[in-house]
Amino acid sequence: MMISKKDLLAITGISYGQLYRWKRERLIPEEWFIKQSSYTGQETFFPREQILSRIQSIQDMKDKYSLEEMAKILSPEVKGVEISVEDLRELKELPHPTLLMFCGVLDKNTFTPLEIVLMILLVRLQEEKQIESKQLGELLLGIKNSIAKIKTGMRLGLLQVNDNYHLLIYPEQSTLLFDDSIELIWNAGIDDTLSTYKVQYKGLF
Repeated sequence: MMISKKDLLAITGISYGQLYRWKRERLIPEEWFIKQSSYTGQETFFPREQILSRIQSIQDMKDKYSLEEMAKILSPEVKGVEISVEDLRELKELPHPTLLMFCGVLDKNTFTPLEIVLMILLVRLQEEKQIESKQLGELLLGIKNSIAKIKTGMRLGLLQVNDNYHLLIYPEQSTLLFDDSIELIWNAGIDDTLSTYKVQYKGLF
């Protein structure tokens, strides 16, 4: 879903100048500024969920960090390291039994930041869609061989096909077309989630 620049400024209370300053400072990705035709001519639109989440993050941080520091925190770039299970125990978003299940399915005890974000999103998915732990493990197993290909700029989605669930990993801004028996019933951005936890657990990611 998209939101126009006019509506964005009205909802968030920020000014035109602030919006474009944050763009210049790389706090808001340039690719989120999407030109589309409208009845008044050409207008700028944004991916609604991502831009509102990003502006909220900027407003929460602007009194604590400089623009340069915020740009680093909000950047989808991550450290090229793997984080151990012991270090992940401080993440309240990853209940210990679920974390152990992830370790068993993925057959590993250290994880990259993107893998951690994926696990956090799967826990959120489980809670929101009331998915049993066994079924969550089966969903994770289904994308096990694709996890190494996950990059920034992607989203995680849940497809429902009749009574069955399937995970989908796809690029931001993609147009997904399915037949009528398939429905995308849940999705979340990897970059947005990564930025949130880079702020919350500064130093870990």
